[in-house]
Amino acid sequence: MTPPEIMSCLECRNRKLKCDRKQPVCGKCQRTHRECRYPERRIHKGTRRRDTKILEARLGEVERKLAAARAAQEADSSKENSRGSDSHAPGQHKSASSSEHEKSIYTDELNATRNSGTPQRQGPSSDGDCFRGLNAQNDHQRAAGQVAQQPAPPEQMQRELFQVYFDRIQECLPIIHQKRFYDALKLDHGSRPPLSLQYAMWTLAASVTHKYKHLCDILYQRARSGAHASEELVHGESFVSLYSVQCWHLIATFEAQRMHVARAWISTGKCVRLCQLMGLQHMDEPKRTNTPLSPEECIKLEEKRRIFWASFMGDRWASAMSGWPMTINESEILTSMPSSDSAFAQGIEEPTLSLKDLLLDNGASRVTSSFIGTILAVTLMCRNFEHIHAESTPEELGSDKIPGFWKTHRKLDNLLSDAFMCLPEDLRISERLRDPNAFFLNMTMHAATICLHRAAVQKLSRLEGQSSFLAQSVARCIASARAISTATRLFSQQDLSRINPWTGFCLYIAGLVYCHDLRLSHEPTQDGLSNVTFLLVVMKSIGMYQPITEYFTVQLEIELEAAQRGRNCKLGQGRILSSPGNQRCDTSESRSRNGDEDSQSRESNSVDEVGNMLSNLQLPQPMAGILLHRCPHDDASEIRSVKTVNDSSSNSSSPQGQEHVRIVGGPFAAGHKLPSNSPGTPFNNPSHYSVQSA
Repeated sequence: MTPPEIMSCLECRNRKLKCDRKQPVCGKCQRTHRECRYPERRIHKGTRRRDTKILEARLGEVERKLAAARAAQEADSSKENSRGSDSHAPGQHKSASSSEHEKSIYTDELNATRNSGTPQRQGPSSDGDCFRGLNAQNDHQRAAGQVAQQPAPPEQMQRELFQVYFDRIQECLPIIHQKRFYDALKLDHGSRPPLSLQYAMWTLAASVTHKYKHLCDILYQRARSGAHASEELVHGESFVSLYSVQCWHLIATFEAQRMHVARAWISTGKCVRLCQLMGLQHMDEPKRTNTPLSPEECIKLEEKRRIFWASFMGDRWASAMSGWPMTINESEILTSMPSSDSAFAQGIEEPTLSLKDLLLDNGASRVTSSFIGTILAVTLMCRNFEHIHAESTPEELGSDKIPGFWKTHRKLDNLLSDAFMCLPEDLRISERLRDPNAFFLNMTMHAATICLHRAAVQKLSRLEGQSSFLAQSVARCIASARAISTATRLFSQQDLSRINPWTGFCLYIAGLVYCHDLRLSHEPTQDGLSNVTFLLVVMKSIGMYQPITEYFTVQLEIELEAAQRGRNCKLGQGRILSSPGNQRCDTSESRSRNGDEDSQSRESNSVDEVGNMLSNLQLPQPMAGILLHRCPHDDASEIRSVKTVNDSSSNSSSPQGQEHVRIVGGPFAAGHKLPSNSPGTPFNNPSHYSVQSA
């Protein structure tokens, strides 16, 4: 057996000198008169790292056992409390005290293990502060333990879903910095993103992939339970963080996609309240001093700014979808717009505008990114919320003085027109456009135009002698619907899984205009039926990735079927005019020749039966916040409007005047009887329709 090799002395090793390894004192220590000591055993490289891995494995096992024991203890205590027996009180007290003792011992060992080798902070000054500080350190660990009890997805699945999220979802919701997020995943357990946020990201990613689509509901339940656990188990307000705001926004987005109206509105409210607790609505107030920031600080500050504006848009859409009040007041916002995407990715500080600056004249020309343009478009869209629900009496609407409703109408119309004219060229609809947010902001502004003028037409339909104003509003609605159809044809060749979830609503609004046009008392537009058919095909394709579009698709199919049946009924009754300026009814002659009044009555009765069946369904209306679903239903209003239009058309001989008259004669100018205008429709009720899945 060979003798063990003599190692260098400790003094030479510390000074990084070559030792001659003489016993008992080496030459260098003898010359410098230093104490020469040799190590007792050889130090193996990698021992410290291996011991750390072993300790981490043991620590994880202890955490799992503790979580299981706590869950079992809570289950036992709930059973004992339900029995209501007083004889078990001493035993319960004993078990509770023993568990608290166990918990304190585990907490001390956990802190000692994790804080070994790291500088310690100064402790609290009192025993009560010490107890609160101890709880605050373990709050996130206990909250994560509730989610960690369930098996996590495989690592391969996690990597794929993260990649899908940043490839598809991030384009519509650019609220998380990709590099910062991946770097945070490598940190220790208390500093990494919580599991609830990761599950929320996996949920949205799984909803747009065929491979994991069947798991999105399970991932959503875990994300929501983890977010609730962080609020219930965390002591004080330590659960208020940027990660929690991002988590609740993603949860609310998924709930809106699933058309869970009340749940999405409540989750959005939680997200907004967390933003307000963090002061994100006052990030750029004038009193604050601007100091140079590092790239890491710029990225974190920009994430806060972006999640606030994402919550702002979520608050607007949730109220528009449900008809319930909004939470954020525009006048109280002191946070600037997000920076450009390149500045956000590189961590560069960039001066931006405020929302008030964007709403000024030529403000849209200063939009630097599609995300900012989307904020502007959603703001203009949801300003219709208060406008269309403003109550005005018929006397005020017809008076010479301009009432508040029409003042607001003119102001919103000017804002939309200015935004269209001043929008940068790279954000306009073209064949080269590839940005889904740029496509969505154009769709939103056109849909806002339709909603605005649709409300104006329904107000004017109650009055007499307003044919010129009706012509202008109806023409704007049809022009915006055609613009949406044209833009959809250009963008339909792109990956539809990257499109914003609310794009289906914009297509539904355009299709609604075409359906109303089909119920005209004159001949409809030539491309109306082809456009609405094309929109239905695209909406069905989008519905494969965005379930909310399936609801809009079914609703539009119901509208189209009702419009076609109503038109056939009018054809049988001789109420379809052959030309815009001709008051003669050709179909009345054919009816007198055929004398088929029984068939006409059967068609009319079938339409009435469909209307009665739909009116008996007490279901919510789609987008009740920005769409008026109640308008006059009397035939006298329609006859009066058609008579007014025909009288005005007889005095107009120009083709342009005839075109206006032909459009005005539609249901926008009269009290139409589409089933969607009844108190309830088969919307959001899967028992009344079947959606074919691809």
